[in-house]
Amino acid sequence: MAAGPTGGPDGGARAPVSIVVCSRDRAALLEASLAAIGAVRGSADELVVVDSASAGDQTAAVARAGGADRVVRCDLPGLSRARNAGLREARHDVVLFTDDDCAPDPGWVEGLLAALAEPGAAVATGAVAPVGGGFLSGLTAAEPERQTYPVRGNPRGHGASMAFRRADLLAVGGFDEALGAGAPLRAADDWDVFFRLLRQGGALVYTPGAVVRHDQWRATGQALRVRFGYSVGAGALAVKCWRLGRPADRRQATLVLGGRLGEGARAVAVGVVTLRWFRALSGALTLAGALRGAAAALRLPVEQGRFTSPGSGR
Repeated sequence: MAAGPTGGPDGGARAPVSIVVCSRDRAALLEASLAAIGAVRGSADELVVVDSASAGDQTAAVARAGGADRVVRCDLPGLSRARNAGLREARHDVVLFTDDDCAPDPGWVEGLLAALAEPGAAVATGAVAPVGGGFLSGLTAAEPERQTYPVRGNPRGHGASMAFRRADLLAVGGFDEALGAGAPLRAADDWDVFFRLLRQGGALVYTPGAVVRHDQWRATGQALRVRFGYSVGAGALAVKCWRLGRPADRRQATLVLGGRLGEGARAVAVGVVTLRWFRALSGALTLAGALRGAAAALRLPVEQGRFTSPGSGR
C-alpha cells in the first residue's frame, strides 16, 4: 500500500514504514523496546505489536500504552507465526522487524530504508549490539556488506533488525512456521527467509549504521538452550536447502551445516584444551543440535520452499 512521505526524527522526508514487534509474556522488556521505538519512528510510521499467545492480557496492555497502532493476537505460540500475523496486518510497502528485547538507536529506520533502496537489494539488515552481562547474542560488523546466494559464512543478518518489501515477503509465503522460536525446529526462520529471497537473484545488504541494542537478559542455562535451538534450526535449514535441489541450494546446504558442525567441533576442542567447560559444553550442544535438526527435517515435507507439518500451522 503506497503512502505519502513522513518526517523522520532528523526532520527529513521519507516513505512511512510498518514496524512489527512480537512478544510473549515479557512485558517489562516490551515496554522498554516500545519506548525506544517511539523515539525513532516517524510521524506516519505504524507500529504493530503481535501478542504471541501470552498467558494474560499484560502484553496487549503494554503494547497499547506504548503507542501501538494495532495489537494482533495469536492464540498459538511461535515467532514465525507471529511475524506472519504482523506482516499481514502491516499497511505500508516496507516492513521492519525487531524483537521485544531490543531497543533501536536513532537512525535505525532510515539506515534500513537506505540499504533496502540499493540496487538489487531484497533484504536489509542492521547491527545487533549486545548490552549487559548475560549470554552474548549479537551481530555487529564495522563495514557494510552485500551477500548473494549461496551465502558464504553466516548471513550478515539477524531477525532482531531486518527490513523487507512487504510484497516480496508475501510472494515467498512469509516466514516458515516450522522454524523459529516456539516452533518444532526452534530457530533459523530469519536465515531461511533471507535465503528464499536471495535464491531468486536478490541481495542481502547489511548496514552497520542501523543499530538495535539487544538486552542480554539470559542466564547460563537459558543460553545453552538457545545455543542448542539455534543449531537445531541451522541443521534443519541445511536439509531444506539440499532438498530444493539446485546446485546453488546444495552448496548453501553444505555451507550451513559444515559451518555449524565446524563451529561446534572447534568449541569442544578449545574448551577441553583450555579447561573452559562452558565453551566445551556449548560446542557439544551445537553439534548435537545441528544433527538433531537435520534428522527432524528429513521427516518433513517441503512445499513451495517451506516445511509442512502439524506443528507449523500449515
